[in-house]
Amino acid sequence: MFLNPTVITEYLLDEKTQEMQRSLDRIPTYRLYDRFTCKWCGAKALVAIRIKCTNCDKEDWWGWYPSQ
Repeated sequence: MFLNPTVITEYLLDEKTQEMQRSLDRIPTYRLYDRFTCKWCGAKALVAIRIKCTNCDKEDWWGWYPSQ
């Protein structure tokens, strides 16, 4: 995905940008904070996902929580 700065054209830059956007859109959690609304209480952006370290197998939660 490296671009030679001497041959960058507007078309090539646009193509690479679109390619990156398509890659991001395939990630299930991409922009989850912006898109999430709870169907039960209506809270927006307060979402967390369970994550796992693939090295040590430990799990934890990552996300956004209401302020205390």
